Amino acid sequence: MNNGVIYIIGHGGAGFPSLDNKLPINSFKSVTKAIEKQNADGVEVDLQMSADNQLMLYHDDLLETSTYCSGCISAISAEELGECQYKSYGTLNFSNEKLITLDVIMSRFSQRKVKPIIFLDTKTIVICNENNYSEVEKIMTEKIDLIIKKYNAETWLHVMSGSHEFLLQMQKLNPEAKLWLDGDFNINIPIVNTYNFYGVSGNSANVTSEQISLAHSKGIYALLFGFKSQAGIISAIKKHPDYLQTDNIILTQQILLQ
Repeated sequence: MNNGVIYIIGHGGAGFPSLDNKLPINSFKSVTKAIEKQNADGVEVDLQMSADNQLMLYHDDLLETSTYCSGCISAISAEELGECQYKSYGTLNFSNEKLITLDVIMSRFSQRKVKPIIFLDTKTIVICNENNYSEVEKIMTEKIDLIIKKYNAETWLHVMSGSHEFLLQMQKLNPEAKLWLDGDFNINIPIVNTYNFYGVSGNSANVTSEQISLAHSKGIYALLFGFKSQAGIISAIKKHPDYLQTDNIILTQQILLQ
């Protein structure tokens, strides 16, 4: 689908924290490291909404699992969340890294001639939103649409969700948006084909090369994630996806160049 090219997408920026990657996922330094220092084609970031409906980058349901703050993203203003520092991870000290808005990284990369690909893993169904997630979905799609239009990002901002209803709301607001349905390829390929979404994404361990071939035959792009080892990366590559979401950008680049 990409003329034989597989795009490398950094998981949460430069990948999950390790001795080789001393940065928390979704942080400013992790995202900029992936794009500006490791030359990844793009990054995947996790998206939630603050109490004042600002788009924040954060993975977990509760703040206390990864930061020194507590509670839900949706109960705290963006200004307050901007002061939330990431907790240390093992021997890695993240005290200088704080939560950021999506606008921060969009602004950072908007002036580049060659734009990075930004995948938004939208998180609407979390424990803090269990009673009003439909309203959260509505507002989030509106906010993402504003970001796309603000930065003319139809070609480089991709929206991911496990809910095709969420993607349909996004599609109504912006028919040009690149929309990805995450989950079971057998179930999702027909849905993506029906609604003319852009692609399907899933854990490499649960996806076969035959499923990706089927997606390609229908003009659907495929993204794989969930691998960490060299063997896992090689296995994913052999399935011929269009995008690889990886925790080890450098190793994935090296293997692809072999």
